[in-house]
Amino acid sequence: MKVPAFHSTVPSDLDVYHDNESCILAARIDPSDRIDGVDGRPWCTACASLD
Repeated sequence: MKVPAFHSTVPSDLDVYHDNESCILAARIDPSDRIDGVDGRPWCTACASLD
């Protein structure tokens, strides 16, 4: 399911943005480490495959 775009503040996470709550990579990001928006990052390929 689509959600508003967000990205991680954790440097070791991929430098991409997510927009799908079913993404396995997005699910690994703790809610406290999420920032709204894309911040110029590319779209997560796992999210894109769920679109």
